[in-house]
Amino acid sequence: PHSVCDRRRHSAMDLEWDEPVTDPAAKKSAAPAAAKPTPAAAPAPAVAPTPASAPAPAPATVFPVTAPAVAAAPGVRRLDFGPGEIGEFLTKLKSSVEATVEDLFEEKELAALHINESDRRKPVSLFLRALNKDKDSDMEIRKAIMRAAYKVTVPFTTRPMRDGESQGNPYRFVTIELFQRAVGADLMIEHGSRNGVFYGTPLVSAVQALGGKSA
Repeated sequence: PHSVCDRRRHSAMDLEWDEPVTDPAAKKSAAPAAAKPTPAAAPAPAVAPTPASAPAPAPATVFPVTAPAVAAAPGVRRLDFGPGEIGEFLTKLKSSVEATVEDLFEEKELAALHINESDRRKPVSLFLRALNKDKDSDMEIRKAIMRAAYKVTVPFTTRPMRDGESQGNPYRFVTIELFQRAVGADLMIEHGSRNGVFYGTPLVSAVQALGGKSA
């Protein structure tokens, strides 16, 4: 069979190449070439499933006494705390004037604690926040203030009431929701958590401090 090479010009990205053209008579007599069978691809080896790793345990959260133990409830400042003795107490406390440091002590006690004149007139919660926890004298003052506060108010807790206890003795037993709302309304001198239970001391009003009796 006779083959003729016909030079053809192809334009593809400005390149040129030759393409051979076969004689038509020879093309008819030429037996089609048998296609070689394509060998079957070997199956991919099975991949052993990766065992699921156990989730890492969540880190324990520890709240210092003066840090927020629960998130503030939105809009709590505009709402009453609902019916019931504790709700009414918090509603009244929200509109009360907070006691100052000098409201809690007699003159001779203030002198013994070496609290200056300007600090004596500060609200208790504001004064406590300014104390230096690394200073022994400041921590002694803090302890004295908390002892005086406990004489006229009752701390809160979210733990269940135990045998021999009652509402207000030794705590006000409240729900987590109510505790959260009190924190959100800035009605706590201090608050924190221990073993998943929340504790807090409510603000002392001037009326409580000067009256010297629990409310």
